[in-house]
Amino acid sequence: MIRIERGTINAMASRELVQPFGPSAFMQEGASFAGYASIIDDLWRQCGGAASFGVTLSHEFAVLRKIPSALGLSQDQLDKHLKWEAEQGLISSLQNYFIDYQRLPVSSHLGHPLYLLVLLRKIIIEQLKVLSHGLRARLVDIDIDVFAYIRTLLKMADVNNDDLIAIVSMVNAKISVVLIQQCDYILMNHITVNEAGRTNKSSMYTDVALALIKELKRIIFGHRLGSGLEALNSIYFIGEEVSGDLISAVSAQIKIPVKRLEILSRVKLSSEAARQNSSEAMSLQYTAAIGMALKQNAITIP
Repeated sequence: MIRIERGTINAMASRELVQPFGPSAFMQEGASFAGYASIIDDLWRQCGGAASFGVTLSHEFAVLRKIPSALGLSQDQLDKHLKWEAEQGLISSLQNYFIDYQRLPVSSHLGHPLYLLVLLRKIIIEQLKVLSHGLRARLVDIDIDVFAYIRTLLKMADVNNDDLIAIVSMVNAKISVVLIQQCDYILMNHITVNEAGRTNKSSMYTDVALALIKELKRIIFGHRLGSGLEALNSIYFIGEEVSGDLISAVSAQIKIPVKRLEILSRVKLSSEAARQNSSEAMSLQYTAAIGMALKQNAITIP
């Protein structure tokens, strides 16, 4: 959690949870969310509170789907088509979800427009409204971490409109790869790394680097984004779990620029916020929070 006042981050707070905070926390009419709400309330007090706030949720809370559409559909026809497609992948009724979509900057291999469909359970939104009431603050926005990462990268890195960029993060041995082009989301994939019993760190980083490169090649070729890895303009790593050794291992295998997204040097921090642990400030949660702040124009990146 971060608190921003007059464009400056003046407080940060975090809590490591014993149990993962996932979509199940909002099930059963939010019964299990109550315990997490008390933790959020504690972090809220540590940061000093505010009149309004935004929430960035993990992409695991949402359903993200790419849907092709025929050319020439009216807005009403497009709405009906995307809703019908959404229903095909759901067990429960579409009425239980908030639905939004946007056109992607790429087309299908048949030349049809592609749309990114985002579904979020209404019960999650309702429980966040309950949280808002308890905090006595106005909930102004709900975002998804993937889009917040993209927003942060575009503000903090030198990216050209036509660049094909890979954003790579790692949480609990699961690597997430997000591709963007024309400064917008294209797709996201995951690969799992088996670290069990590995004692040779150098060998492990090399194996992880090779697995990542293999996945990037598969994505680029499979989605017709290019003929090979050279279609990528750069790879950005985000998050504190990505070690410098892993970045070096990837750099040693390819000629594409491989960088870590630097955040601290680009934002204004109060003296108290600057005393926070630097690894915490590099976290994915912090990156997502910055992305939300950028969306609300609450912070300026020089």
